[in-house]
Amino acid sequence: MTSLQFTPKNVEIIKQKMTLLPYGSERHMGTNVHARKNKHSVSLIFRADVKSTRIVKKIGDISEDLTVLNQRLSRLRSEVSYLRGEAPAPLTLNRFINTYYIPHSETNHRDHKGMLSRLRILSTELEYISGKLLSDISKFDCIQVINRLRLREVSASTLNKYRYALQAVFSLAVEMELIDRNPVEKIKKEVLSNTQTRVLRGNELHRFTYFSSSYSNPYSGSALLFLLFTGMRSMEALTMKWTYLSEDKSYVDLPMTKSGKARRVHINETAKRVLVHLETLKMNEFVFYSPSSKGHLTYPRNALQWVCTQLSKEGVLKGQLSLHSLRHTFATNLIETTGSLRATQIALGHSSSSVTERYTHLSNEHISNSVKQLDSTFNYMN
Repeated sequence: MTSLQFTPKNVEIIKQKMTLLPYGSERHMGTNVHARKNKHSVSLIFRADVKSTRIVKKIGDISEDLTVLNQRLSRLRSEVSYLRGEAPAPLTLNRFINTYYIPHSETNHRDHKGMLSRLRILSTELEYISGKLLSDISKFDCIQVINRLRLREVSASTLNKYRYALQAVFSLAVEMELIDRNPVEKIKKEVLSNTQTRVLRGNELHRFTYFSSSYSNPYSGSALLFLLFTGMRSMEALTMKWTYLSEDKSYVDLPMTKSGKARRVHINETAKRVLVHLETLKMNEFVFYSPSSKGHLTYPRNALQWVCTQLSKEGVLKGQLSLHSLRHTFATNLIETTGSLRATQIALGHSSSSVTERYTHLSNEHISNSVKQLDSTFNYMN
């Protein structure tokens, strides 16, 4: 069976005659593409009769890319064939995401809302391949998606998050044995610049803790302090439930982390005091309660901005701060105190020490004092 494909020639015919275009064979009687002229454009409308039900869906505007229009048309035809019992439901990328990946993410992804947000943003660029069969999508297709995102001039870090979301979708398809390999897996990540990495020290660190504890929303202010004192990833901490904590609050067992594995985070006395205070304000199952959503905090943005404003007024703010700066500050102080890269790696939940090294920023004073410790070893010359 042959089917209509939009070509420059028949698009011109549609524009001129505004005609009803049947396609396929007699087996598909009652199915057609209809052109409808609007004030500013010509819309292409898909119509089909399925079991006494009329299906009417817009394919798009006639001025759109023909490849995209043909993919949408093919997807609609496949859906009609499935509804008529003529063919199994085609497993396109779009169908796989909605039918399998989103439900999987809801129960298995620690930041499901964030993943949904990234998939929504990706959807525009994925439109070029969303109608393709899952097994037909190549590495080149995925590179094209990433390149279109790059044209939006998003940061390298944000681009890597989109790449991760796309890779996660195909990873599930591999796990379900629907495809043999992940087309995103060997696409290189964007190189991140660490020039904006910040570590709080001295008076800046002291005043940061003071203003965080003084913030009007105790949950948000306490979140800043807890992130600083534990070095936990923000989403791990903010989604933390009281049931994850040990009875004496000396550690927290996280059921789902960035690596997809559970891990235990040990809590020092300073961080424990934050938890004791929050327990007196306990409102629901989450440690960091959100008065606005009645759930958990998503990002204490207002608290961080307010603290930075106060630091700036005092003249002690030495640069731009983010929540991730608190994790870097924790890591640097831990390795300067213990001298153990391995202990720091475990505390941060990193899979390798090479990742941990990017989080540690030893001060010149610390390096100088470390080198001077060798004086006792080499003093034989005196």
